[in-house]
Amino acid sequence: MSPGLELAAGFYAEVVGHLVRVPHAAALLGEGSDVLGYDDARSADHAWGPRLIIFVDHEEVGLVRRAIDAGLPQAYRGHQVRFFAWQDRTVRHHVEVVTVADWLREQLGALPDKLQPAHWLGLPQQRLLQVTAGAVFHDDAGQLSEARRALAWYPRDVWLWLMASQWRIIADQEPLPGRTSEAGDQRGTRLALTNLARSAMQLCFLQERRYWPTPNGSA
Repeated sequence: MSPGLELAAGFYAEVVGHLVRVPHAAALLGEGSDVLGYDDARSADHAWGPRLIIFVDHEEVGLVRRAIDAGLPQAYRGHQVRFFAWQDRTVRHHVEVVTVADWLREQLGALPDKLQPAHWLGLPQQRLLQVTAGAVFHDDAGQLSEARRALAWYPRDVWLWLMASQWRIIADQEPLPGRTSEAGDQRGTRLALTNLARSAMQLCFLQERRYWPTPNGSA
């Protein structure tokens, strides 16, 4: 478990879980290298600290938000609970309270059972990764876990289309290193080889049924 996931698990078990008195789910999902398990000591110098998403029914959102706002400590395990958020450029705590449906619509534009093939194809893989990576620490109703299972990988027809498309991209790129080399363009050859290698790596991710993250491992 990455440092961020471990911190979030403890933060829920020791602090936030005691403030939520209604059925709920708790997880660390969404943006951030800690969600993907890529965070390290360097990650702690930018928008890194104890954070969670708490999922409750719609009628409980306001009540739970107020309980968390009032009950959070100033620090947890030596980390400030309220720290800079690049999204709105404020210093605040990072415990989001929302419904499962609202959060999924924000991430994907629709609920999993409403995603059509064209919608799947238009979704950045990072978005799907933000929903399916990370960790769920508690899930009373199982709604969040069910959604993550439904989004774990593409429907078969979409998957086959994406692999065929990636092979087409590779076929178009494959002649370029040889042609630039024949023209004496060493810089162009290196760039063409880099693009070809990247395309091959993206194909490997598809073949291994793993969503491709953005280059920095975050959103």
